[in-house]
Amino acid sequence: MITIELLNSRLAMLSQTERQALRLMLTTNLTNAEINKELGVSHNYVYWLKNESPHAETVQMFLQLNNKFKETKE
Repeated sequence: MITIELLNSRLAMLSQTERQALRLMLTTNLTNAEINKELGVSHNYVYWLKNESPHAETVQMFLQLNNKFKETKE
């Protein structure tokens, strides 16, 4: 079961840039390239963050929760 404490502890492990990227992924319809440009990071940063970074599991967890929330909301 996912708890608020777990989510908070996972968020605390992310850097400011990682949190900003995650926020944009969750709250906008921007593409990976657009998020990279918005943050002024390398062209493959968001892909790396979602798939290869040490925090990829955390990012995927938040994206999946967001998708489930959207599904139940509709």
